[in-house]
Amino acid sequence: MPEVTLDDERIIEDAAFWSQRLKGAGDFDQTAFDQWLAADERHAEALMQVDTANAYVEENLNAPELLLMRSEALQRAHRAGASRWRTGGEALTRRVILSGAAASVAAAVGAGFLFWRPTTSYATGVGEQRTVTLADNSRVFLDANSHLRIAMSDEARRIDLLSGRAHFEVAKDPTRPFSVHADDKIVTAVGTAFTVEYRQQKVAVTLIEGRILVKEQSAGRSAKVLTADIKPSQQLVMVAGADTPELVDKVDIQRTMGWRDGTLNFDDERLDEVAGRMNDYSKTRIVVDGAAAKGLRISGTFRAGETGAFVEAIESYYPVHAETDGDTVIIRART
Repeated sequence: MPEVTLDDERIIEDAAFWSQRLKGAGDFDQTAFDQWLAADERHAEALMQVDTANAYVEENLNAPELLLMRSEALQRAHRAGASRWRTGGEALTRRVILSGAAASVAAAVGAGFLFWRPTTSYATGVGEQRTVTLADNSRVFLDANSHLRIAMSDEARRIDLLSGRAHFEVAKDPTRPFSVHADDKIVTAVGTAFTVEYRQQKVAVTLIEGRILVKEQSAGRSAKVLTADIKPSQQLVMVAGADTPELVDKVDIQRTMGWRDGTLNFDDERLDEVAGRMNDYSKTRIVVDGAAAKGLRISGTFRAGETGAFVEAIESYYPVHAETDGDTVIIRART
């Protein structure tokens, strides 16, 4: 079957139009569809290409290249009066815009400008850790109660950290950037080692060795570089809504990486954040109630999963008391 390329833009757009009609968006004319399909043998190939691209678009809605393609698809539809894409006189729908973006993806694939592979997801439960070796021999160490998605292509290596914490040891490959996406932050490396933690609208990146570039990608805008000169043993902390990231100098790497051996180290951190990390390793859940208790600053070293010992230590050294209700421990400030 002949290949469909970027030069066949009209064919790709027609295929995207019929793809959405076949999925139930708007009136479907079987006779017209059959005539279009029979008119050129490239049409069937284009339809399969668009259907595959649709799945990719749905899986990667917030990828920077797709944000641009969706914007361009919307602009093309408006310039054309959107007459072909309207459904019964209604305004453009989300499905229509995604279908237009899929047409752009399919055309780019045909031209060799964009490649994709099926994504693979990995998740760990409470108290579970996992090591994953990628196809390029990079290694990912996934902490407890964490979730990430991996997409490897001929052009790039992409990780989406959806929640939790992961450490990355990146195999050198200058032709394929290795990027980790957490919320709207992007960490890019070639051959290096670093850790990314994403929780409660805060992203923390700790560089172990090598070099990384940290960017912020807002919807519909070009990525903004946050730092290009972070050094090993430094940590960049980015909180949603904050004007600038915080750079923590001279991080104790051995203490910071202690989680891989079951040791959790905290240095002047809020009690509610510390409790959240402890909860990743035990089915007994700690709840910190009240602003006074939540804001207490905690420093110390604790064993992952040993919730009882942690609560006992907190009660001993801080003005709080704990109550147990089934599998939940509630910590409140003493009154």
